[in-house]
Amino acid sequence: MLRDKAAAMTGEPGRVIRALIGEAAHNTALAEALVTAFLRPLYGRVAEVVRQAVDRGEIPPLDDVELVGEVVAGPVMTHFLLTPQLPEEVDEATARRIADRLLPFALRAAGGTVGVQGA
Repeated sequence: MLRDKAAAMTGEPGRVIRALIGEAAHNTALAEALVTAFLRPLYGRVAEVVRQAVDRGEIPPLDDVELVGEVVAGPVMTHFLLTPQLPEEVDEATARRIADRLLPFALRAAGGTVGVQGA
């Protein structure tokens, strides 16, 4: 999931997302639409992954699953949005490698381990 989010921040889609987020800082309706269309669904997918990891005993039960969604989305968005490198200058393979480097931090924040396969 983290790799997919990183890849989505590249190329033309990344440029559009960057522009929308910049505009959302001044447009409440757009900000609310972005939260509804992008963040809430992402947090829901992260919550499901967390529930599955808890069921498998990979991480302890968590009180604030939405915070895990923020931990997943935040570093990726920060890396790709608050950088002078434009989205069209980053290929998807590089973005996925960056996501792999961010994954251990997200797992630790969630109480998981770094050595999870297929993450």
